[in-house]
Amino acid sequence: MPQIIKTRSIFIFLVPIFYVIRLYRRYWGYVKWDAALEMTCVYLLITFVVFAITQALLGSRKKAAVLCLSASAFFYFWSAWQGFFIRTEEHFSGKLFLAMAAALAVIVLISLIFNRLEEKKQQRTVYFLNLLFIVYLLFEVGLIIKRSSDPKKEDKLSSLVNNTSLNTVTTKPDVYLIVFDEYMGTRGLQQALNYDNSYVDSFLKQHGFSVQTNSRSNYDLTLYSTASLLNTSYFPVTNARRAVGVPNLHESFVRIYNNRLQDVFTEHGYQIRNYSMFDMKDGHALQYSQAEFFPYNISLLTENTFYDVVLRRYRLSTKGGKLHFAPGVHYFQSYRYNEQLAKDLIADAAVKASRPSFYYVHFYTPHEPFYFNKNGRLLSADSALYVSDHSVPEFYTYNLQYASRKMFEVVKAIQNCKKSNAIIVVLGDHGYRNNNLTLNSPLRCANLNAIYFPDQDYRALYDSITSVNAVRTVMNKALGTQYQLLPDSSQLLVQDPTDKMLQ
Repeated sequence: MPQIIKTRSIFIFLVPIFYVIRLYRRYWGYVKWDAALEMTCVYLLITFVVFAITQALLGSRKKAAVLCLSASAFFYFWSAWQGFFIRTEEHFSGKLFLAMAAALAVIVLISLIFNRLEEKKQQRTVYFLNLLFIVYLLFEVGLIIKRSSDPKKEDKLSSLVNNTSLNTVTTKPDVYLIVFDEYMGTRGLQQALNYDNSYVDSFLKQHGFSVQTNSRSNYDLTLYSTASLLNTSYFPVTNARRAVGVPNLHESFVRIYNNRLQDVFTEHGYQIRNYSMFDMKDGHALQYSQAEFFPYNISLLTENTFYDVVLRRYRLSTKGGKLHFAPGVHYFQSYRYNEQLAKDLIADAAVKASRPSFYYVHFYTPHEPFYFNKNGRLLSADSALYVSDHSVPEFYTYNLQYASRKMFEVVKAIQNCKKSNAIIVVLGDHGYRNNNLTLNSPLRCANLNAIYFPDQDYRALYDSITSVNAVRTVMNKALGTQYQLLPDSSQLLVQDPTDKMLQ
């Protein structure tokens, strides 16, 4: 073994193993071991093929290994390298070409420097690289062993929700909790954008809804808002900066999966219908909503690579007579998701069920990407990319109009099919997040909040109710429970606007 370490360029195969194990440890509990094994095999196979071809061309194992090592570094950590060149989407294609050319130049330079070394120095370099990655691997494995032996932390949310008696009501209505991502309330839209969205409030009131015009979400980030909403409780956030780190954000996935709302409704004889991109214990995420929205499992092992950042997201185009990178077909995935979601939900409303259902529905709109022009027509991929990355406010309002159309379709279908006997909750998970207009502003939590009760008795609601208390009130109404309301609270979380995990 020591001889192999000294003479063979095994480091080239240690790199992909180290990369996967490092991410497996970093995202502990969110990357499954079989996914890690699968991606290790894929990366090793790619490495073997590229190494074999490079060795055949260069006629030297050591030279081929160093060249592949340089290329691997750029492949695995491309996101950081690209971020150095591309701060905004202005002149995106030119900057991306520059980043790729610079990476190629660095790879060639490293290879030339190595090739000019004497044979002994080349051998020492290989030996050093082998030892370096062996040490890295042992260090990561040690951290994994330590992590696996740590006791599980108790979920502080558990003790906050089980404070109710299991009273029942004679007739149990279907309950729809419909969330529109980043849908701001009418009053907030007027203050932040001077935009009049009162026609939506008018529609909802005409259909028997109570609209809480001073409502607030409990957090200004989707994962925190959704987790608190589905657990009818607040997150224990003590450090906002740490709260938006990837490992802490992924705590939200666990709480969403094991959420208390599904447990309570199940105890009362309900079936759980999950129409969202989130996996739940009693209902899988929609098949057509994959990790494009929130990196999870295998996608966490690929999200910063050249494949994910460039090859999967962009395509070369000569439109306009100039060679450039244009968004790939994936860019309209959330639009297709919203369209299919509305169709499926409307079709489901017409189906008669033997027992009541609790529906969790999550539309990924009016959140960016912004797809529409002022006439409601789809933008080109290039234009959609530009206005989304520049957060042009007027295009948010065009998405808002699209979201409202979907809302009207769904509400009408549910009320017509259920003969107005279903409870319907329509919420924005948070307000409009624009770093120029609402940064550090309470308006980031100024969400839409509208609730329909078949008996039109809204005495338990109040105008400034926050999302968690709105859900508790709905549960008390639908199930005859006696949940106490919590002190209304909203918290802004510090975020890096370039971090896609927060979008």
